[in-house]
Amino acid sequence: MLLRPPRRPLLVAAVLVALLGACGSEDDDGEALGDVCALLDPADLEDVTGVPFEDQEGGEASCTYISSTGAAIALNVADVRGAAEAGLGGAQSTCDDGTAEEIDIADTDGAFTCLVTGLPTVAAVGGGGYLVVLTGDDADTEVDDATITDSLVTILESSIASR
Repeated sequence: MLLRPPRRPLLVAAVLVALLGACGSEDDDGEALGDVCALLDPADLEDVTGVPFEDQEGGEASCTYISSTGAAIALNVADVRGAAEAGLGGAQSTCDDGTAEEIDIADTDGAFTCLVTGLPTVAAVGGGGYLVVLTGDDADTEVDDATITDSLVTILESSIASR
């Protein structure tokens, strides 16, 4: 399963900012969440997608895993402890009209898939109150959004199960 590189890299960044909105990236003590890029193993991403992810670009609460094939997966994390339902609802409000679909992922306090500005997205609240958002894209026009969404759900489920 291949993931398309972001069709519009600046759009991906804007989507991620909208998804996380006012959600903070610090814990209760005001400390940064740490290396968000360390949350997902690129080898695991390759196992799910069949695409090697050789590069990463991280920020304070985000990481984009990049493949030389042009595929990309963006991971964003926000601390929503005490406001998990509001955090998930806020993220879901950014979905394109009619695309949000709630899903069941074990050990989460809620999860959904949708398209955000046309990009396949999956989000869940878990890990003691953290909102995790994955967005993927693939330039291969033969890879549809449903396949990308399925890959993102599998990545998120595997990540939660391994914690």
